[in-house]
Amino acid sequence: MPPELRRTVATIGERNRLGTDWLNDAAKGFTPDLDPNPIPVFDGDRLKVYSADARYLLAMKLYAARADDLADAVLLAQNTQVSSTNQLLDLVTNAYPTRAIDVSVQYFAEEVAAHITEPNT
Repeated sequence: MPPELRRTVATIGERNRLGTDWLNDAAKGFTPDLDPNPIPVFDGDRLKVYSADARYLLAMKLYAARADDLADAVLLAQNTQVSSTNQLLDLVTNAYPTRAIDVSVQYFAEEVAAHITEPNT
């Protein structure tokens, strides 16, 4: 994060009594290379904010393969109608074409797919 942005983030945090980590930039390591469908969240004179679309958010959750993200990944998979393990892995491979996909991602995708087919879990 550029120094000017860090200072601005700190100022906003102080003014609003937020913790020092209120703006988490840790997700940057999991962001896909390019999102062809970013969603505009804010469009100001000096600032434009975009969010990844649901399929890219799902790819990010899958790539991170964190147990804490299982419920989010299942919900995103249901909302995007990406339900099989192969579809989930294809989504990750397409979102991260230049990165190696760890075997933990495959196991996580299998777990997500299993929860989609078992709605009571």
